[in-house]
Amino acid sequence: MTFPAEWSLIALAALALPCSALSAKWWHAVKIGVDSTRGNGRLVEFLKVGKETCVAMATLTTWSDLFCYQDGRCLISEVKVAGDRDDSAYGPAVPCWTKHACLFQGVGYNEGETFVDKCLPFRCQNRSAVLQLPAVSSSCNDTFTIVPGVGCVNLQPHEMTWCDPRAVCRDYGGQLVSPEDFHAFGQRLARDDIGRE
Repeated sequence: MTFPAEWSLIALAALALPCSALSAKWWHAVKIGVDSTRGNGRLVEFLKVGKETCVAMATLTTWSDLFCYQDGRCLISEVKVAGDRDDSAYGPAVPCWTKHACLFQGVGYNEGETFVDKCLPFRCQNRSAVLQLPAVSSSCNDTFTIVPGVGCVNLQPHEMTWCDPRAVCRDYGGQLVSPEDFHAFGQRLARDDIGRE
């Protein structure tokens, strides 16, 4: 029986990979039900293999996002799960490891990794996606006008996309105003004579 060249390389790498691969930053322990590994996507099962071999094969398989190992049985799957997943309260769960500390909108992220969703900055922190908002200043600098009940306002005299002014506001340490009623907000600015030159 012959094996494809890539499996020979995996077997060779399995011998060279140290046992500490599970403690490496790219694998996070989870407990999931076996049925959870059978979602959409690829799934490969190996029988009668050692744990180190399973780790090596999962690490070297480019599409692998998850692997489970128990009693010589190794499952490698591309199902994405977050690093805080624990299905043991819902029935039998198997020990698995995922590449993703956080999962947000179906995309996996590593611990400490930052990403943007709908113009908002997030960070994978303690296995959760955390919105990263800057601290709000209690005083306005001279390029802003204080609007009672609203805070510091800086009107830009040119058109921008939604994301561009958000970035400008973040650079100033603030947030883009998102009034529920734009008409009422515009009337308030006009009444307070803000934005007129």
